[in-house]
Parts: sequence; C-alpha cells; structure tokens
Amino acid sequence: VASLAGNQFFERLWLWSVWDRSAYPRYRYVTRVPFSSLHLYTLIQFICFAVLYTLTSISAVAVVFPFFMASLVFVRKSFVWLFTQQELDEL
Repeated sequence: VASLAGNQFFERLWLWSVWDRSAYPRYRYVTRVPFSSLHLYTLIQFICFAVLYTLTSISAVAVVFPFFMASLVFVRKSFVWLFTQQELDEL
C-alpha cells in the first residue's frame, strides 16, 4: 500500500474520481496530454491489469498467464495507432 503513492497508474485512476478538470493536479503528463487520451490510456492499462489479476487468481486458467504477458508486447506496440509519440512519451 505504501508504494501506491507516486505510482502514475494509480494517480491516473484517482483522476477518474475528480470531475472538475481544473482540480486536477499539475503533473507533467496531466498538463501535456489531452484528457481523452489520458483516460483512454488508463482504461487500457486498467483492463490489462484486471485480466492479469484474474488470470493469477483463477488456478484453472493460470496456465494462460505467460501467453497474456507476451501479448502485452503487441498491445503496447499497437498504441502507436491510438496515441501520438509525444503522448506516449509523456504517459
């Protein structure tokens, strides 16, 4: 729990609960990336995190875990179609 402070992923998840964009903290990635791209990137990361957690918690499908880990490389490579290089550098 102590490592959650300062973790960019969890900071971006916390931004989902802040409705007023002017109340967003002035982190570098918040000020340089459009909000839609910021939230889309976080959503994709959250989905991948949820799938990884599910694969590790259900022993019947845990054998698929290494294959999903390998597929994350292709997920990351496909980000160039969704985000600009500048956005990826900031996120």
